[in-house]
Amino acid sequence: MIDGSKSNLANPDLWIRLVYMIIFGLFSGLARIVIFIVAVIQFVLVLLTGQGNRNLGALGEGIAQWTQQTYLFMSFVSDQKPYPFQDWPTPLPDLQDQVAEATADAETSPEIEIEPGASAVAEPDNVSVAATEDSALDATSFSGDSAPQNPEENPPRET
Repeated sequence: MIDGSKSNLANPDLWIRLVYMIIFGLFSGLARIVIFIVAVIQFVLVLLTGQGNRNLGALGEGIAQWTQQTYLFMSFVSDQKPYPFQDWPTPLPDLQDQVAEATADAETSPEIEIEPGASAVAEPDNVSVAATEDSALDATSFSGDSAPQNPEENPPRET
């Protein structure tokens, strides 16, 4: 046997953690049943009324976060014991509220109309290209043709 394993076998904190892991494992099984019941009730509510119950949603989210904390503790990823040894997880900001706000903002913002035949791509007002002495590019490589870019020799093309 490895010398370090003897000290781990005699470590009472590790054995106490095993007891907590067994208790939290049993409670996480109970949490699965509660989540299933919440899911069925929410489904029926959405089926009948078109929307779920916020309180049941918050309960389901809290149980999901508690379960995550429990599994992190049980798998030795975290040393923090979940509720009741710390506060009950607080629900995250409601995603449905954020989507509703964004939709309302989009509905009240001014719409941009594009004329038929116009480009939907915005063109910058002021574009400058700086060339260095080491640059092997000239103005003709950007234009797509080999004609000199003197406005007197070539009038601008209409698009």
